[in-house]
Amino acid sequence: MQGKKVTIEDVAARLGLAKSTVSKALSDATDINQETRERVLHCASAMGYHMKKRRAASGGDVAVFVEGVDYENVDQFGHEILLGFQSEASKARFGVRIVPLGPGEDFRARYEELLTEPRFLGSFFIGFRPHSSFISEFEAAGRPAVLLDNDYDSALTAHVGSDNAAGMEEALAHLASLGHRRVGFLGGEEESCVTAERLAAFEAAARRHGIEAEGRVSFASFYRDYDPSLVLRLVEGGATALVCCSDRIALAALKKLAAAQVDVPGQVSVVGYDGIPLAEYASPALTTISQNSLQLGKSAFRVLQHLTQGVPVSRLALRPSLLVRESTGPAAPQGAPGKS
Repeated sequence: MQGKKVTIEDVAARLGLAKSTVSKALSDATDINQETRERVLHCASAMGYHMKKRRAASGGDVAVFVEGVDYENVDQFGHEILLGFQSEASKARFGVRIVPLGPGEDFRARYEELLTEPRFLGSFFIGFRPHSSFISEFEAAGRPAVLLDNDYDSALTAHVGSDNAAGMEEALAHLASLGHRRVGFLGGEEESCVTAERLAAFEAAARRHGIEAEGRVSFASFYRDYDPSLVLRLVEGGATALVCCSDRIALAALKKLAAAQVDVPGQVSVVGYDGIPLAEYASPALTTISQNSLQLGKSAFRVLQHLTQGVPVSRLALRPSLLVRESTGPAAPQGAPGKS
């Protein structure tokens, strides 16, 4: 629902539920079963509903620093993460401040301002890894931080993300079952922690399944358009399938392959990673390693809350699942041309 503020009434009408039921689900009332709650939250996210702040945030305040991740667009990965985080924070009566940052923007002034507030208890970082000097400030101030898909060795810092090894194992097992023996990997930024983890998981799974992956790696970008030659180079090098580090990268690859008249999945299969709503409506519909982004957001808040209570947590990885759609199929015969 673009251009119109989504209300509880809108969500209720879409689901065919009573307004009171939707309201209870969004406020985490105890007399709503978990299945209904999850159904309401997913629908609210897809429609672009924004959680309202509770008037009395008796638990304290936490901040979410976001860089390079579109959290306002309901079709993007960040939207459900924020919705899940806010939902769980609301349940615990915590206030949430979202602090969007431009690429490379220095957030020191904003963070130091928060440090002066006694109600500010910790932070959640999405899309970037804060510099070690800031981590030192967190520790000195006793304010913990949770990082999405990033690591830092500190008693007051935790990593939340998906089990990349499990996700890549499912993807490579699926491709191997379709006869693929030459698979390429299209990552995000080469220096990215999540790219490094997913690449290592991809290479390990490829070895287990007898898939040739060495030398079939290119690095693109999670957030910007990238050179189409990166995709075509992998295909022309003999790859019959591509595993991409995100759905956004995979969707761009589908467009570039279509423009080059390369048939998907007839000549090349494509697998994404994330499970964003747009993946289902791509042409062809994208097979993807799906993360439960709503639960990722909820888990991030729970981990942050544990850290504020002195419970040491270093890492939480949720298991993703492979959603098989139309973009994967049997491997093209060896020696088949890369273009139709």
